[in-house]
Amino acid sequence: MGEESLNTVPFDRTAEQAILAMKKGAQLLKCGRRGKPRFCPFRLSTDEKYLIWYSGQEEKQLRLSLVMKIVTGQRTRQLQPDKENHSFSLIYTNGVRSCSLDLICKDKAQADSWFIGLRAVISKCHHF
Repeated sequence: MGEESLNTVPFDRTAEQAILAMKKGAQLLKCGRRGKPRFCPFRLSTDEKYLIWYSGQEEKQLRLSLVMKIVTGQRTRQLQPDKENHSFSLIYTNGVRSCSLDLICKDKAQADSWFIGLRAVISKCHHF
């Protein structure tokens, strides 16, 4: 797979199902800049504009229109080779800098679903 362009992505039933699953949410392993990776509940906002997660009691959001690309496999930070086929990174702009949100799913099927859903939603965000 590798890097994916965020140009037009055909919207299909698979993407629709993936987006519905993302709105329901899932526990994903978030690999941050500091400390150990930790499980956080992630979900897609109902308006499909934000990825929302909770770190402790604090709600965090990533505006999906800021995401420039999705990179499959964990290549940006703490490498976990056994998890590479069910991980991805969202590369986004934060002011003038480029940042990444590195996530690991429970299995390849979940990673594929989140990847398809995010790609479809991000593509829509970039066309409005």
